[in-house]
Amino acid sequence: MFFREDAQNRLINMSDEDKQQIALHKAEVKELQRQYDRDLKLQDFLSIKGQHRVLMDFERKEEEKKQNELGSRKEQAEKWIDLMGWLQMYVGESNIDRIVDLFVRQEEENFALFTYINELNSEVDDLQKEVVVLKERVQEQRAINESRASKQEENMNGLRTHLQQLVDDADQEDDRIKTVHTELTELLQSVEKLFLSVHCDLSPMYKILVDDNYNTNRESNLSPMAESLLVLSDCRAQTFLTVRMILRKMFTDALLEKFSYKGLKKRKYSIPWLHVQ
Repeated sequence: MFFREDAQNRLINMSDEDKQQIALHKAEVKELQRQYDRDLKLQDFLSIKGQHRVLMDFERKEEEKKQNELGSRKEQAEKWIDLMGWLQMYVGESNIDRIVDLFVRQEEENFALFTYINELNSEVDDLQKEVVVLKERVQEQRAINESRASKQEENMNGLRTHLQQLVDDADQEDDRIKTVHTELTELLQSVEKLFLSVHCDLSPMYKILVDDNYNTNRESNLSPMAESLLVLSDCRAQTFLTVRMILRKMFTDALLEKFSYKGLKKRKYSIPWLHVQ
């Protein structure tokens, strides 16, 4: 019984303490709410005041910026006014529209000149490329001509040597024929003198060497045998002379064809060793 009462008393005491704790907690909550509301109001006040100050600073900066821009525009306007005055004085025209027209026209002319110069530069580049190609072709053609000239010079030396050999052979044959002709003539004269010196009759000899008309024209009235010898000698001499002339003519034509001497006769140029004697 005693324990029950004690437990009830304790329960009542604990309930009273709980109520006191709850009342104290509510009082603290109210105090905190009041402080929170005050802080909110203070925050709003400071925020408004700060915004006002920021706005004032922003407005001040904007005003300074406008003033600076206005000052720079005034300075730029003054510069443009001075430049326009100088331009009017330089051009000699006070009408701004006419100055603008002149400027546009000059710009068009400058652009046309610029385009023309670009075209000229392009043509110059193309011409330089063509010059390079032509130089290469000239070098190739020069090398070909030098090789051809060397071969022609070798051929000419060979032909010249061969011609000289033929000329020497023809001269030797000509000299030999002349010698034989002279010896035959001297032999005939010696035989005639011999017969006359011994007072012999020349008729037998004339029957062999001379015809019946010897006394009329002795030099041309040789017997057929002697005349045949002389004619044969003359024919051989004439043959060698003809061969020499033909060879020289062929050699001359070859020279004219190889070295393009077509205008030598017209210009009256002389090449001594080409003349046929």
